Formats: sequence, structure tokens, C-alpha cells
Amino acid sequence: MKKIFLLMRFILCAAAAAAQPVIAFDGGAPKISSMDIKIWLMADNAVTRYDIVLSNPSAGILEGEFDFKLQGTQNADSFTVDGEARHAADGLKTELLLPPEGERRIQIVLEEKLQNKDGAYYYELPAAAGFKAEDFRLRAEVLRQAAAPEIKANSFDGFEFARRGGAYAATFGAKDYEPAGSLAFAAPAEAAAKAFTYYADGNTYFFAAAPFEPETGVRNKFKKITLMWDNAPAAQNAQGGYLAFLDEFFDIYQNIKVDFMTFDGAARRAFKISGGDWRALKDFISALAYDGGAPQAAAVKGDAALLFYGAPAQSLPALKIKTFPIAAADSQAEAPLKNAALKTGGFFVNLGALGPARAARAVAAQHYMLQSISYDKTKFDEVYPAAPVTAQHILYIAGIINVKEARLDLHFTAAGRPDIVKRIYIDGKARSPYARGVFLRAAAAR
Repeated sequence: MKKIFLLMRFILCAAAAAAQPVIAFDGGAPKISSMDIKIWLMADNAVTRYDIVLSNPSAGILEGEFDFKLQGTQNADSFTVDGEARHAADGLKTELLLPPEGERRIQIVLEEKLQNKDGAYYYELPAAAGFKAEDFRLRAEVLRQAAAPEIKANSFDGFEFARRGGAYAATFGAKDYEPAGSLAFAAPAEAAAKAFTYYADGNTYFFAAAPFEPETGVRNKFKKITLMWDNAPAAQNAQGGYLAFLDEFFDIYQNIKVDFMTFDGAARRAFKISGGDWRALKDFISALAYDGGAPQAAAVKGDAALLFYGAPAQSLPALKIKTFPIAAADSQAEAPLKNAALKTGGFFVNLGALGPARAARAVAAQHYMLQSISYDKTKFDEVYPAAPVTAQHILYIAGIINVKEARLDLHFTAAGRPDIVKRIYIDGKARSPYARGVFLRAAAAR
């Protein structure tokens, strides 16, 4: 049978590639009875929830498919149809059956890390277009925010942020609405630590984001590094960015020994970089074929290890030297991988967010270590991560609090630098509408 396509285009106002959720049905097109989009910003974390109700106005059964493509920075937290969980992966796709004059409800919750652009966290909504919703609603909240967000693009009349308690909120609603255009806004990054809580299963979970300047101003004295290379197709697609990073890195470390190896160890060679000339290593990389391997810990030596990979990675080999996993996007690294890198004194490098020059400088810079977290153990059931770990520009602390209010003291140390203490207050009464996914991601160090 011929399928009737109801196409909803979600166009990112600053992106060339647009996600295109498609609803395809045999025998007729369903109506969109309602679409409710809610957005929550918590520091540099964004949660977007779509609540869509499809209805069948006809006397016959409609069979079809719902397909929602994710952007590269997005992760699916949940995907349900009529409250029943569906598989959430890189794309959210499911078969649908609409009974005569019946309806189905689709709910999608997406999470993403926001980039800091010129001192603000930039959010872009894939704005809906090419369809009509009988009831359309949009709401955005920037939680625990002192400075007002700035709207960068807006096609929704009257959508303006206003102060509401400890947050900023903006709303829009209309009947028989045909969206057209986009929405983008920027929330100023703030120096104060922000804590968010979420109540579930009889526990009050907390997630705190604490801004920090981790770099000491002293450069790491790397004399020899191990360079581990993933030559899978996904990594090959990002190879231009990886080579640009190495251009910047060898401009900083112009005289350094490099032990190069592919993930499976099959292609291994030693190089000596002199005067920043790394053409022999670059040519060797360019001639590699796909090895299909995974990172190996065997015989990894030197002052640091740089891991370049393309496919989503969950873990590191048991390396005992500073390790820097490097990928083109944040979505390519799972929380266990990031936390494992922090334990070595290194950290995950999001090359797409930082750019080659800034990323190379970050790897070269000596960082403070979060040496310990002190707190009243009668007030917390769990606190993560387990120190010591490398300090980052935003530190994520998570756990379970069993009182209304409590505090954490973060202790930072670095060789030749004064110790630093940063205090975070947790308010167990101030619960966030949706923080489960960001809590779980922050707590993955368990």
C-alpha cells in the first residue's frame, strides 16, 4: 500500500544538517492533536521533552512509522508510546497502529551538553515546520539562573524570558498552529556553583555543576608520548580535525618522542619530532588501513597517552600514565570513559567544541586535581566522583542527600600552587522538574 507521509522538519537555525522526524502511514494521514515541547537548562546541560499526540480521524485503521533522527550532540534519555518504553538509540524509530478515531501518545526526552560560546551556553531548538498542530505549546526554563537569557532567534510571538523565582521562563501557545522558523537563546555562564535535585524511588538525588579554572599556568613537561589511533570509518571521517590538533600540539612540543600504535597494536612505530616537523608521522597515519581493534594497554609508555577514536567508546585500557581520549564530539564518549581518563590525571577532549588550537593548549596545560571532597557523612548517602580526579572547567558532583540542606567542600591541589577550596550548597527542597538523566550521567563514576 502507498504510504502517506506527514513530514515534520526540525531545522536547526545554525546547522546545515536538519533532523527530519517523519510520520509515514498507510491509507491516510493522522492529525497532530497536540504537541507540547518543554526545555530545561541546568548549567551546561539541556533537557528537551517532546509530547506528541497523534489521532486518527478516519473510520479505518492507520498503520505507519514514526522516525526521529537525533542530532550529533543529543542523547535519548527516554522514548515511549502510550507510556510503554521503546528502544532509544541513535535514531528513535517505531511502528505505529492508530485505531479508528483513536490516538497514540509519543514522548521523547533528549539531553545534550551545551557549548560555551562567548561566555554563554547556547541552545538551539530544532523548530518544527511543515505541519499543523491543533494544540501547540512551548515552554523553556533556565534553572538556578541569575542573569537573563538572551534570545538569538525567535519565530514564536510573545516568547520572552521573565524572572520566575530562581529561574527564567518563557512560554508560547496557540491553536491550529503551523510552526515556521526557529528558536535559539543563550544563557550566560555564571561563576556560582549550581545544584539540582531529583526525587525518585524514595531518594533525593542531587547533581551539582561547579565552574572552576583548572589550569595552573604551568605547562606539562612531556618528553615522550604514546599516540593510540583508531582507524575505523568514523575516525577517518574526523581525521582532518585530528591532524589539525596534532599540528597545534607539535607546535607546542616541537621536540618530543612519539610511540605510535593503532588500537590493536598491529601498526606500531617510533617517531622523533624535531623542530615541530612531524611530516613522517603524518604520512604514516594517512596511509593506514582500518584495523578494527580496541585500545590496548600493553607496553604503553611515556609521560602521556593521546587516544584518537571515532566510534562511541565506553572504557579505557588500564593505563597508568596521563591519558587524553580525543574525539570529534561529546556524544562519542560515555561517562565511564571520561571518568577513567580523569583518574589518570588526564581528561576527555571534545575537539568539536574546543577546536584544534584550544584543545592542544588544554592538553599541554598542567591542571589542578580535585584531591578530596569533605562533607557530613550523616547527611549524604552517596557522593561521586571518588577523588582524586583531574579538575575541569565545570566539575560535576552527584549523589544522594538525606536532609533538607547540606554542603560539600571541594579541595584542589597542584604542585607549586596554593590549595583551593570551593564550597557547594545543596538544597534538597529545591527540586528540578527533570534532572534524572543528568544525575545518572554525572554519577556514572560509581
